[in-house]
Amino acid sequence: MASAAGFINLVLFYTSIVAVAVATTGSQFEVGDKKGWKKPSGNDPETYNEWAGRHRFRVGDSIHFRYKKDSVMEVTAADYSTCNTSNPKLKFDDGDTAFEFDRPGSFYFISGQESHCEAGQKLIVSVMHTSDEHMPVLGPVSDHPKTNSVGELLTISELISSFVGAFFIMIVV
Repeated sequence: MASAAGFINLVLFYTSIVAVAVATTGSQFEVGDKKGWKKPSGNDPETYNEWAGRHRFRVGDSIHFRYKKDSVMEVTAADYSTCNTSNPKLKFDDGDTAFEFDRPGSFYFISGQESHCEAGQKLIVSVMHTSDEHMPVLGPVSDHPKTNSVGELLTISELISSFVGAFFIMIVV
């Protein structure tokens, strides 16, 4: 009986580690997909906000800005609305910027180059609250391979934990 209990404890331990690893692993999204972060031409198939609307962002996910001779600024909602570049929360100008979401809520990004924001080079990202994790998607589902897999994997790990727990109770009783 001791070896069965040891086996069950080992399975529970590894299941817990997998659940934590899955829960803390975020996805990275390429802003604008292949187009990257650049001033819209007016003939673009979608705006940056339409791009963001195709994705579900969670705490721990990150977005990657790829750009040349430009910049990315995280700003307040008011500065986003007016394209005000004078007081950014954060500014990046290295051409290769990754920004990780550390909390749920809205994040506002604009280009720091003159006239780019007014032309539409701006982005609002809404990061889901944990309570929204299993809510249905109301827009198009992302084509990013890891985007929706975190919630599905958590559900699978929860089922495995339940199964192992039930199995353990059957052996002990």
